[in-house]
Amino acid sequence: AVPGFWTTAYLLLGLYLNREPNAAAMVFDRIMPAVGIGDYDFGVIIHEGRFTYENHGLTALLDLGQWWEDETGLPIPRGCIAVKRCHGRHTAQTVEHIIRESIRYGLKNPHASRHYIKSHAQELADEVVDQHISLYVNDNSIQISSQGLNAINTLFERGRSAGLLPDSCISLRFK
Repeated sequence: AVPGFWTTAYLLLGLYLNREPNAAAMVFDRIMPAVGIGDYDFGVIIHEGRFTYENHGLTALLDLGQWWEDETGLPIPRGCIAVKRCHGRHTAQTVEHIIRESIRYGLKNPHASRHYIKSHAQELADEVVDQHISLYVNDNSIQISSQGLNAINTLFERGRSAGLLPDSCISLRFK
C-alpha cells in the first residue's frame, strides 16, 4: 500500500526496488490499519506515521528516507506549492511572501499552531506533532538551498533513468 502513485514515497520505493512497484494507492492514514489487518503485506508510511507505526503493531522493514539520504547524501525532496504563470508574478510573489511569513512565525512560535494541527492530524501526541512539524518547518521551507534543489533534481534524474518518471519531467532551476 502506498500513499499515491505520484508521491515521493512511491518514487523512492520504486528506486529502492529498481522497478515499478506492484502497489495499491490509498489515503496515507489508511495504510497502517490496512497492513495491520493483513490486507497488504507491507505499506509505505509517511507524515506522522513514521513516528507511530510501532503503536499499530507494525515493524519497519526499511526507512526509505534514510536509504535515500545514505544513497545520495541529500535530504528527501518533499512537496511544494506552485503558482501557475497565468496568475501573474504579483500573485506568485504575494503567495510566496505570505507562506514565508507563516513559516517564520511557526519557527518563532512552535506551539502556536498546535491546536489547528491537532484538529487535522491523525496522531495527537504533542511529541509526534512536534517531530512532524520539525520535518517541514525549517530553513529549506523558507528558501530552498542549493542542496535542496540538488535533491529534487537528483530524484527526478534517477526517476527518469529508472523509467519511473516520464522524460518530460523537468529539472528545476531558480533565478
